[in-house]
Amino acid sequence: MKTNYYFLLISSVLIIPAWIFLYFLLVKTYFNYSEFGQSPEVASFKAIELNKPLAKKIPVLMYHYVEINQDKKDFKRDSLNINPYIFEKQMITLKNAGYKFIWMSEIEQALKDKSNQKYVAITFDDGYESFYSQTYLFIKKHGIKITNYIIYDSIGKLNYMSKPQLQKIYSEGLLEIGSHTLNHSDLRAFSDEEVKRQLVSSKKSLEKEFGISVVSFCYPFGFFNEKTISLVNEAGYKNATTTQLGSVVYEDKLQTISRIRPGIKTDQELLKYLDSINY
Repeated sequence: MKTNYYFLLISSVLIIPAWIFLYFLLVKTYFNYSEFGQSPEVASFKAIELNKPLAKKIPVLMYHYVEINQDKKDFKRDSLNINPYIFEKQMITLKNAGYKFIWMSEIEQALKDKSNQKYVAITFDDGYESFYSQTYLFIKKHGIKITNYIIYDSIGKLNYMSKPQLQKIYSEGLLEIGSHTLNHSDLRAFSDEEVKRQLVSSKKSLEKEFGISVVSFCYPFGFFNEKTISLVNEAGYKNATTTQLGSVVYEDKLQTISRIRPGIKTDQELLKYLDSINY
């Protein structure tokens, strides 16, 4: 009997402090999480939310030609063209709706903006001469920031802007020059070495030619794969656009930004169309 009594007494002496220690450990843990009124489960969920990559709706509109096309037999050109007056009406619509125009080089900054400001980026592909002779008039009139992706080897060739034309527009503070490779080729078909040459040489040549920093890129034809995404990032570009339809910009997918072809939509039709694209 005495043996059992001593066993129970010793067990109590050992177990009770252990339970007290465990109790205070649990209480401390709970109040560490609950200091600001959060349970451990909520605090854990909040931590996951904080680590989630940013995503924000920022429409990026895509254009090629904005001109009065005189050659209606050039079906390809006509299919990529928008009348300058429709383009102007689209810009007025966006401006009146409270959109702020940004360059593609500013898209990461806009993504991180926590205000209710609406942003839109206007992009032109290829660097056609009509951008200088017919489109820029409306851009300057309304003070719109534009990103134009230039095919470096096409500068000064027939139908493309010359170096003096690009320099004049750039000097007026509304144009961002982006790269569209050296000769507008499908990068997926090339070796790694040739892709690097297309990306790095076009970037460095534009930077040297115009004394600028080139951080924005556009995939020719909108074609890309995992290899080209990696090499675009390696070449030092901060963002890259595709031809995929979409309006949401993702912090972890800045090398594959989707765009929107606005067509001839203006006024409420254009705004409703932009509102309907939520991916």
